[in-house]
Amino acid sequence: MAVGRCSTSQLAIHSSAQTLDKTVENLVKRDSFYLRGSLLALTLALTSLAVPLRAHPQGDFYENKWIRDRSVDWMFTDTFPSNAWRDRVNDADGPWNAVGTSMHFVKQPEVNDFNALNCPSSYQKNGIHIGPIDGTPINDNTLARTYRCIFSGTNEWYSFQIKFDVEEPWYTGASTPPPAFAFDLQAVATHEFGHATGFTGHFGGGSSYCTETPKQTMCPTLAKGKAYPRSLETHDKHTFQNAY
Repeated sequence: MAVGRCSTSQLAIHSSAQTLDKTVENLVKRDSFYLRGSLLALTLALTSLAVPLRAHPQGDFYENKWIRDRSVDWMFTDTFPSNAWRDRVNDADGPWNAVGTSMHFVKQPEVNDFNALNCPSSYQKNGIHIGPIDGTPINDNTLARTYRCIFSGTNEWYSFQIKFDVEEPWYTGASTPPPAFAFDLQAVATHEFGHATGFTGHFGGGSSYCTETPKQTMCPTLAKGKAYPRSLETHDKHTFQNAY
């Protein structure tokens, strides 16, 4: 079995004779503009934002989904910080599970750390990682990334990896609001678990979903001192329900 490192020039590896395609979603930390990165240069055009609830079919945001097993495992890697850090991530899959679709998350015991940029050899070895992403907080934009591996030629997910940027000023407390100088870990984790359901891209940053109160969890940016993505809003839920 040949396993290779994924990069912008090498976008597939092989596992058990099946080809996996790799993409990545970013949550960025600017409220004033919309920015999304993708290793496969994915683009998403929202042609009409003035639509009724439940109007988004699954294809708008769920071009790839969990298919063979919708009970989706996840686990901490052993280098992820303990105590409050893990408590906040533990709480972050709950809002998605509470929607009650056929797809739901199941926490599993921790595993030895492995490279989040590699598609793992085991199906659904879905890890929670921490490490540097794109530089110091002064120069970077990205708070966290969800990497996903897809069986090539299909719309079926194989695995995901969520990585938080260790260099950001994180708030790991349970109460809200977070301090004005920090990013809320639970809010960001809830957003990233949204990508782990199969949600590709984000609601348009300039749409009413992301400019009016309440903002949807799957909007593309988050400011310090804000915790609204901890809870799903109506359009987050309906888009997820339409997919599963």
